[in-house]
Amino acid sequence: MRKITADRVITLNSQYPGEDWVLHVSSDGTIEKITASSDEDKGSVQHFEGIICPGFINAHCHLELSHLKEQIPTGTRLIPFITGIVEKRDFPKDYIDEKMVEADRAMYEAGINAVGDISNVSDSFKVKTESPIHYHSFLELFDLMQEDKAEEHFQGGVGLYKEAIEMGLSASLTPHAPYSVSDRLFESIAGVSNRLSVHNQETADEDELFEKGTGGFHEFYGHFGLNLDGFNASGKSSLRSVLPHVPSGTPTLFIHNSFTQPEDIAAAAEKLDKVYWCTCPNANLYIENRLPNYQFFLDAGARMVIGTDSLSSNWKLSVLEEIKTIRRYFSALDSATLLSWACRNGAEALGVEDRFGVLKEGRKPGILQVTIDDEGEIGDESEVRRLF
Repeated sequence: MRKITADRVITLNSQYPGEDWVLHVSSDGTIEKITASSDEDKGSVQHFEGIICPGFINAHCHLELSHLKEQIPTGTRLIPFITGIVEKRDFPKDYIDEKMVEADRAMYEAGINAVGDISNVSDSFKVKTESPIHYHSFLELFDLMQEDKAEEHFQGGVGLYKEAIEMGLSASLTPHAPYSVSDRLFESIAGVSNRLSVHNQETADEDELFEKGTGGFHEFYGHFGLNLDGFNASGKSSLRSVLPHVPSGTPTLFIHNSFTQPEDIAAAAEKLDKVYWCTCPNANLYIENRLPNYQFFLDAGARMVIGTDSLSSNWKLSVLEEIKTIRRYFSALDSATLLSWACRNGAEALGVEDRFGVLKEGRKPGILQVTIDDEGEIGDESEVRRLF
């Protein structure tokens, strides 16, 4: 049994509202007790500089794209980026497997204990079964707006789901994005899924397509010999256009949200019981050189979570690096708030709040040390160390 504390112990749990705590931790990382710090502890407690907090939750990743690191240039904007993904996925299986193992190991070493991971194929399943990280696999489907192909793609997703469940993985079917999924496929997925993750408003072209029927997605589809002749613009943003397809009781993550407006946030909050907004700042800068307007989400009291996206759109898979980027561009957000996004909120979004996201007696959520700057906040020089 080890007793540990730090300059700040952030439990993210109202049961322990203060920060002056001692964790009594067994050798396997289980928190046996949490007690108030006292003079009696001196000499028996190991003190760490900075912050002690729970393990991070990476709410959005694409582990299966780990082999595409540095394969696609930065600053291309979304549509050329997606085209590059489609055209560069044909690598030897051994190489893909090797890069996924490396990325999984790096995430664990970076303090990540659970991941919401996008899977279009089963490539990543074996890595996940052997990982110390808990994965929820969002099995992502799209039919490129071709409704006559919707049932074929849906049945393919059902087969992928059965494969994941047979391997003991947590999984659910999910649509890729409003611009890539027909109404028919979206409704089929939403009718059976218990948890959704939808790429949302990552580029201005997405809203333009739904509001006016114009924009860059026509060229994107044309590149692959398809068209959007049957698409009818709703006159509303992409998010508000697909909300009617999402069951109110289904926990839903909207991913990226770079162009999301206050009226979109309000519409989602009115329709959905559990909605989470995932920000992937480094990927947003990598692709579109744009961040969401975080003030919109703060003003609305929205539940925020943090993701890394994939190594095709990021330099590393590190939640701490995402926090640093947010603070670099929006320093009004303090470390405690961002850690609530990265830990407790992320665990709730993935449905694992009974295991991860808070420091609580009887749990094994991962325990991290995060160094802080002279002002007591996470800064550009902060580092993370896994204690358990």
